Amino acid sequence: MRKPLLFMVLVLVLVLLCACKTDVKVDLYVRDIIDAAAGESLLAYGTLKIEHPGEELDQTIVSIVKEGFPEATDFRIEKEGFDSYVVASIEVPVVNNVHYAMSEYPESMFVVVCGQIDRGEINLILVFSSEMFGKLNRAVYNEYFQELSVDDMTITVSVHNDLRYDVSFELAGVYANREPIPFTDVRSVVPRQNLDIRLSDVLRDFAYQNAWVSIGRMTW
Repeated sequence: MRKPLLFMVLVLVLVLLCACKTDVKVDLYVRDIIDAAAGESLLAYGTLKIEHPGEELDQTIVSIVKEGFPEATDFRIEKEGFDSYVVASIEVPVVNNVHYAMSEYPESMFVVVCGQIDRGEINLILVFSSEMFGKLNRAVYNEYFQELSVDDMTITVSVHNDLRYDVSFELAGVYANREPIPFTDVRSVVPRQNLDIRLSDVLRDFAYQNAWVSIGRMTW
């Protein structure tokens, strides 16, 4: 009897210690990218999903998520197969300067920077606060004895072309609408079309370790 009991305990420990999957998606509009590059500070909206060991939403998990995303709203639980996720709507600042993003939004885990390179050319940058990620991770661990890991995080920036003409994105090291782009390539986005840019593991880890990473260059 002792061996089956020990096995069950070990399995329970492994389950408790496994990392929670995290998915962040930010929705951007081309017009907002252009306005932000010109100096206007804006908010983009998105969705956060964190794997949750329970099947009910309570104030505890809401408070935990707000440790890393203070502005999060619209909390709910979603099921994917046998897994449960706490899902929330989030706000992501959009500005035109990396230094300004870090100094003015210290409580934002993510900030999108639209840096003007030249007329008709903008560099899209994602700022990633390891400090805020660590704060959220500690809150999750203290309550559930589980950890968040950057290795189990996916980050997607979904760009919607709300202009009346095409725009282009020069990309590398990302997935563009699920297609891997290992080397520099250009994707054209026609009016009313979306381009989902998912960071590769390399770019995600670089952003976490270095506070920011360039994810693409938009031209029009």
